[in-house]
Amino acid sequence: MNYNIALSSFVYILIFIFPGVLFRKFYYIGPFTKQFNNGNLFERFIITLFLSVISLMTSGGIILFLRDVLNIPFLPSISYTTVFNVLNDLQDNKLPDPKIFTKTYKDFTILLMLLFSLSGILGAFSYMLVTTFKLDLYLNVFKFNDKWHYHVKGKNSNRIKEEKYLYTEVNVLTQDGNSEKTMYSGYLNDYTVDENNSIKSVILEEAHRYSYNDLNNSNQDRERPIRGSLMYIACESVMNINFTHIFLPKVKKTFKEKLIIFLKVIFALLYASTFILFWMDNVIYHFDQIWKKAIFIIFSILIEMIFYNALKDLLNNSKNKIQRSIIYFQCIVLCAGLVVFALDLLDFWWILAIEFLITLAFVQLITYLANKKAS
Repeated sequence: MNYNIALSSFVYILIFIFPGVLFRKFYYIGPFTKQFNNGNLFERFIITLFLSVISLMTSGGIILFLRDVLNIPFLPSISYTTVFNVLNDLQDNKLPDPKIFTKTYKDFTILLMLLFSLSGILGAFSYMLVTTFKLDLYLNVFKFNDKWHYHVKGKNSNRIKEEKYLYTEVNVLTQDGNSEKTMYSGYLNDYTVDENNSIKSVILEEAHRYSYNDLNNSNQDRERPIRGSLMYIACESVMNINFTHIFLPKVKKTFKEKLIIFLKVIFALLYASTFILFWMDNVIYHFDQIWKKAIFIIFSILIEMIFYNALKDLLNNSKNKIQRSIIYFQCIVLCAGLVVFALDLLDFWWILAIEFLITLAFVQLITYLANKKAS
């Protein structure tokens, strides 16, 4: 009975807690990593549970869309009844029926992998959405719990909405036990905060020191460069800190640059869609073996990447005709090889060898013709 209780608890944690943990882990990245542990335990538990439910609903929506809209038999052994029976058995301290477990364990494993992967993707995508569109600057609900990030990076300035932030210059006035005041200045490299979200230290690049000495009843500051790459200043002896934000007017993106960004998004979705095919049955023609599916998908993604680079190269008006010719030829050869492999006309290793020899011969030929023309 104790074994069953432990098993049921483990399953519930995997389904209702771990996806939310992954969501939060991939959301609090970059300068906000420490926020992962912010808040009391009960608050973090509720938020984690809520995010797990969002990941579960999203995963369920994707599965229903693939089944009902696209008519793709994705995870055919998984249904509401199957999941309910398994959870009900665990709730009653019973192990699942061996027949059901043998039939569904593979699909359940794939389902958990999809759920965990989607949780991380949703967290990273949410972070990218908030930071890219600066939602944390306009809506307090999206504001990160790190006030110093907004102070030292000029996020609270109205200029950030119209200009591009470059860097921050820092002046730090310190005083030691002998009441001697010293000021340090430099470019901000990083900063640290404590558990109370108070600034703990600042790290400067190209630091300089200014000492104030009483010379002939007049204060004179002497600038002294400090050797070293970075300087760490603990805030225990700091009297005050001055931040100067340096901005640069934003340059509006051209239509071509916007089009390239649009292509990146489209091809990113295309890569993800191609990768999902690996987990689907009876979709890729006659591929009943996993290694054949894997090869087909790797070749497909490789062709998509080459095609994307070719389109980007075309939009950028690249003058390197040799490179463009090789890219287009690679795309054609890979497509032809993929068709031959899908129709099972040749063994994979023969296809790979033939494509390698054809591509090598083409590269040698076009390089020879280019050199001959140049001479």
